[in-house]
Amino acid sequence: MTTATMSALLQIDPLELYDPTTAMDEVHRSLERLRFVRKPNQVGGSFMLAAEVWWTALDSHPYRDPIGKGPIWVMLADLKDGYITFCEKLWQNGSRSRLAEGCHYIEGVGFRYRSQKMLMLDNGRRIEFKSGTQDQMALESGTIAALFIDEPPLPGHMSAAMQRCAVSQAPVLMNFTPVGRPVDWLRLRIEGDPETGEPPSETWACFRPTLTVEDCTTVGGRELRSQENIDAQIESMSPWQVSQRQFGEWEGETQDRRFLAFSEGCIFEDLESVEFTELRLGMDHGEGTGKQVCYLIGYHADYRNYTVIGEAVAPANSTPEEVAESIVAMLESRGVSPYEIAMAYGDINSAGLAAGGGRYNGYIENGIAKAYGYDVSPITISTPNKRGGSVDAGEAAMNHAMKEGRFFIHSSCKAGLKALKNYTGPKDPKYKDQIDAMRYAVNDRLLEARKRETRVYMQR
Repeated sequence: MTTATMSALLQIDPLELYDPTTAMDEVHRSLERLRFVRKPNQVGGSFMLAAEVWWTALDSHPYRDPIGKGPIWVMLADLKDGYITFCEKLWQNGSRSRLAEGCHYIEGVGFRYRSQKMLMLDNGRRIEFKSGTQDQMALESGTIAALFIDEPPLPGHMSAAMQRCAVSQAPVLMNFTPVGRPVDWLRLRIEGDPETGEPPSETWACFRPTLTVEDCTTVGGRELRSQENIDAQIESMSPWQVSQRQFGEWEGETQDRRFLAFSEGCIFEDLESVEFTELRLGMDHGEGTGKQVCYLIGYHADYRNYTVIGEAVAPANSTPEEVAESIVAMLESRGVSPYEIAMAYGDINSAGLAAGGGRYNGYIENGIAKAYGYDVSPITISTPNKRGGSVDAGEAAMNHAMKEGRFFIHSSCKAGLKALKNYTGPKDPKYKDQIDAMRYAVNDRLLEARKRETRVYMQR
């Protein structure tokens, strides 16, 4: 290569050399207003998003019409590390010759325009950066021309940003790997709920690239990732996150989850292998889908093992009789007689359910009696001990049991599994009911074990 050729190449903006992967080229070609890329790691998603930002800001998109007047927003996880990382991608894949006077890129800092975190172009287009997790008030005013989202935002931040796009029907492109926080609310918004038949609230064009050689090969034929390279990346992944980081699946674990000791080793398949000295029921009567739950747990006194054998989830707004029917169905599916239940605990009724006050457990007992054709329920439901400190102590004991290989849950208990993976503490409204129901069933045993350990410690 001659000096003249090298000099000419150095004058070319990186955007002109951008060669998208075949998977990301489909995103570029889509003409839908709302586009969503749920992707694995390292498949060209960040460069795709950077190219879209540049093309949109410069009115040079190869497939889409120019946008209207107004600023472009780029929503990031935060305005510190997230900003620096995304600015680096913009610079690596950008049209560097189009920066406005006074706008600069500083390595390790990002773009600055007159000391502000902003990218200003020579055509007057302003690209502003917003946080999807921090100050929501920064999203509550103004109309924007386009929105790009690089990481899962919080629900309120997403709604506020989408409102800014509503008046002008601004295009939106969202791109991320669903790891790090629960995104069920976003799945419901984009895909609806097939179990309840609830439709999505918006129509999105959805794209699902995978971590494969095929999807990591460019339109020009360059193979960006070899199979050996991909296999090495997969091997280094947390087993909990392979489905997200390899295939872009929705389900993942929350980074700040409460039960850090919960792992794949806690999940079992073979019901025939379960050993226990007594069976317990624990239930919580929360409001909303998946929140009226009951768990069947086997406890082994010698090994101090806790095994979640079955799960009954009643539909939202179920009557006590319907809750009872779901419990009986669970017991029958496990071949358990109601007379085998040593103890059953259920929280007091919460406001708005079919029965009133603390007698809700009594109504469930009546429903169980009716389901079995008895005059009196063979299962008596007690109110769990809820004295101060019992929640933290019980959850700490659960985590300790997981760490020592004494806590197990059957793979069919979907709501419970999701809660154990994502629950962040007693103030977590989404998963508190499932965790409480499990804890209620064996809380006395959990705290009993904790006292025994404390006494041994004090004797030393």
